[in-house]
Amino acid sequence: MKSKLILSSIIWIISLQCFAQWELKDTTEFSPRQGLPNFFDKINSKQDVKIGFIGGSITAANGWRPKIVSWLEEQYSINDLFSYSSAIGGTNSKYGVFRIDEHLLSKSDFDLIFIEFAVNDGGASSSDVEKSMEGMVRKIWSKNPYTDICFVYTVNAASLSDCENGKMNMSATKHDSIASYYDIPSVLLTPQTYNRIESDSVVWYDSDYDKTTFLNSSGQYVFTADKVHPTDFGHEVYKDILAKCLLKIDMLRGVKEHLLKPVLNTDNYENTTMIKGKVMQSKNYDYVDSTGQLSYLDKFNPIENPYFVSQDTSSTYQFSFIGNEMGLDILVGPTGGRYIIEVDGVKKEFANWDGYCSYYRKQSRFVKLSETKKHIVKIYPSGQPLTLEEKRNSLNNDSRKADFDTNPEKYDKNELIFSHIFLNGTLSD
Repeated sequence: MKSKLILSSIIWIISLQCFAQWELKDTTEFSPRQGLPNFFDKINSKQDVKIGFIGGSITAANGWRPKIVSWLEEQYSINDLFSYSSAIGGTNSKYGVFRIDEHLLSKSDFDLIFIEFAVNDGGASSSDVEKSMEGMVRKIWSKNPYTDICFVYTVNAASLSDCENGKMNMSATKHDSIASYYDIPSVLLTPQTYNRIESDSVVWYDSDYDKTTFLNSSGQYVFTADKVHPTDFGHEVYKDILAKCLLKIDMLRGVKEHLLKPVLNTDNYENTTMIKGKVMQSKNYDYVDSTGQLSYLDKFNPIENPYFVSQDTSSTYQFSFIGNEMGLDILVGPTGGRYIIEVDGVKKEFANWDGYCSYYRKQSRFVKLSETKKHIVKIYPSGQPLTLEEKRNSLNNDSRKADFDTNPEKYDKNELIFSHIFLNGTLSD
């Protein structure tokens, strides 16, 4: 009996510890921590500065990102501020950590990098989010320990609800655990957004508003027309909040080397890679490496990111690697269909298709493996294609269904479309 009580107590304590680890943090608009000393030191000494951005669609938009760049140029009289964005809509921090080396860090030696994934990490696992955010930090500082980093937490309906209770939402809480450990400044955009909505001069959501003034029929400013992506008014609010926070730390300057601390998560994603697909490893795929071959691929820059495309079930892409996780950089869209990732003879079926697939966009798919060892991977279209009825029924609103009804031929194919291989490991012969 006594041993059972002891065991029960141990389980209860462990449960409390696990809960406490992910208890929502109290709302804090700005955590300066060590600031951005190298960035502001360069600005103060009139040196050229370079800013990088990585995140989802809120950062990819012509919104807070170019607005904060323009504000910095004006505020600090910077004539030639270089900025580069590797933000991709609909992607989360896991996709980000696998691609950050090629998509961002290879583009320049940045003085400051903004990371924004709090909204898109909303449905991700706690473990993956922690490992991904830590992996990005360690990759950045491994390349250049003088690059400053700032985490930015944008807003959605769920985060407003948590803010009402004085808390950060879960994804921001996860991100901020990494920011706190590595002493990285973070900006939570929710409190000021919430306060403006509470003032009644701003409404969180309205799809019917004047596109010039951003006012609805009640004379309120509209923050978002889809409950996630800000209007230009909303982006201006984001910029103002971030600018106010930066002004609080622009005197914290000086050359500082960001030494890497011991890892917080021993299995974080700092050693992940993204590798371009190789023709020699493919069979019966169309290889698209220039514009004009497939019109829908032109905007995804196939010259720099060649794509493999097929709906032929005899097509195979095969490779071997040593590690414990692999993934694909895929396109989902109207011609998407089912496909197979086969690892060591074990087949898993996926689809590069979802309810938003009236247009094409980038996405990732990962397969975790139980052992770190050599694995043989085969990737090919499924023999069970999506039917047109399945595609139409899964589209998530009337306008997409109307597009399907008007252009059914647009959806007729069942293609697998991918460009890169993601590895938590290394390629093997």
